[in-house]
Amino acid sequence: MRLLESSASGIREELESIGFAKWSRAYSPCRRYNVMTTNISESLNSAMLKARELPMCSMLEALRMMLQRWFFEWRNDAEYQVTDFTKTIESILRKQIELSRSVKVNPVNNMKYQVIDGISQYVIYLPTKVCSCRMWDILEIPCAHVCAVFTMKHFIN
Repeated sequence: MRLLESSASGIREELESIGFAKWSRAYSPCRRYNVMTTNISESLNSAMLKARELPMCSMLEALRMMLQRWFFEWRNDAEYQVTDFTKTIESILRKQIELSRSVKVNPVNNMKYQVIDGISQYVIYLPTKVCSCRMWDILEIPCAHVCAVFTMKHFIN
């Protein structure tokens, strides 16, 4: 917040008036999985910039063709997926698994683990899905520390 305030005066008041849940994943009441969304009408407006200048019937036909193409591409992408994860989430998980190979896991008990990553230490508590780095509980995507624990417990290869 201090960094934002130093770059734009009055930003704190503006963000507080909007509400933390609207702009911060940490305060969001729903699962965001590190994905920020935009308003569908904004997306369609930007995609239809040129078509908006056409006559109504031509514009609607351009919109229909664009949506048809999008749905076809999305359906094809989904058909060839080998996991239940999106490509973005799969990429994040692969990166976390790769990073997990360089950390050391010390079990405290069957549910609690200490992970040493260089000079930093993190605590993972499996029942509540919490890592002290906060990635797992905020994004709900396992961080490298959790992936290291999962590897040790043979949940992943």
